Amino acid sequence: MNKRAAPSTESLEAGCRPRKQIKYKKRRGNFSPKFYDDLSKVWLTPRALRELDRRNAARPPLASRPPVSASSSPSTTVAQFARHGGPSLCHLRGCIDSKGTTQIPTSKSWSYTPDSKMSKRTSAYDTKFEQGLAEYNIFTDDYHLRRCRRGYSTPEPENLDDIVQALSKSRDSQSPTRDLSAEFQKLKRANSRVITHACTRSALLPVIKSNSKEHDGEYGLRFKRLDSITKRTTVDPAPDLYDGSYPSSLHKYVQQDLGDVITPTHHYNAPVLPNFFLEIRAPEKCFEVVKRQACLDGAVGARAMHALQNYGAEKPVYDGNAYSFSFVYHAGTATLHMYAHFPTAPQNEGGAPEYQMKQVDAFFMTKNREDFVAAVTTFRNARDMAESYRERFIEAANVRAEGKSQPLAEGREELQ
Repeated sequence: MNKRAAPSTESLEAGCRPRKQIKYKKRRGNFSPKFYDDLSKVWLTPRALRELDRRNAARPPLASRPPVSASSSPSTTVAQFARHGGPSLCHLRGCIDSKGTTQIPTSKSWSYTPDSKMSKRTSAYDTKFEQGLAEYNIFTDDYHLRRCRRGYSTPEPENLDDIVQALSKSRDSQSPTRDLSAEFQKLKRANSRVITHACTRSALLPVIKSNSKEHDGEYGLRFKRLDSITKRTTVDPAPDLYDGSYPSSLHKYVQQDLGDVITPTHHYNAPVLPNFFLEIRAPEKCFEVVKRQACLDGAVGARAMHALQNYGAEKPVYDGNAYSFSFVYHAGTATLHMYAHFPTAPQNEGGAPEYQMKQVDAFFMTKNREDFVAAVTTFRNARDMAESYRERFIEAANVRAEGKSQPLAEGREELQ
């Protein structure tokens, strides 16, 4: 009987050796064709090149030129070829007669079915986010300085002096007799330890907003209820903190007529009419990212306040004042920036309004106690100022809504 040969050690090791797992790199989703169509300039990013490949693949096949027969090629000498410009090389170079080509349709006329897994919207982490905002007339504070002609300055709100005066008002909780050294040291200690965004928000937000009066605010809610100010080409805002007013403070007609621009979420008891925002970011995150997020937040707030201000008016009025404010705290630099947001009239008849962003102040919060006190004073006064604007506009809108309901009530009485 023939005995089987014992397997070698090498074969055993090879058989027991686990197979190497192949890691498949997940392909990043792309934006919709409309996003690229609306851009005034398309940068050659990997996503843009993939979209170009997709569009090229969708082109109709080009009509091929019939092959040139051998009899049509010149049979004279090289000198004769040279006198007449040489022989035709169309059959060698693959040239195609322009008369035989089919016009390529523009991207706007294509039929496109978006793939929910591959189609996505831009976020502040994308370098094209700021350009995408500008396409919908939403501008950061330095957009005009970097992209416009020399000597062009960023627009300022008409009430900037009033804002600065209101922010500098001293608070009872921060009188000279009260020592804020403990809070200052607490912020320095927390700022030096934070790593993640969640840790940064939970550790620093209470210090920044402490000792202020109670405000109607919410944390981390995504604004899914609003009509997208960028036609859903960007992600929905989700500020770390926003202040608004309770829905019960608005007349029911106001809520019904302006719900798409003043009601940010589907939570029935979440504050509406947001006009105060805070964005906080961890040390490793870029400041420009969180600034772009604040720009979108503030524009949404400016639109809401402008809609309420002009509720019931036949034609919207642009007074140039800022009633929406945002703050940005970046743990990497320990700085707190404040911005004012306001709409300006459309440039063209029938056009869309523009939303401007203006830096009001900035503070190095871990520098010394004085800068810390100035920063928290500005933050808390800004919350009070934003609330006073909301209350004023709500009161005026409710009066107009009540006048709107009077004829309806009288009509019902006559029917009875």
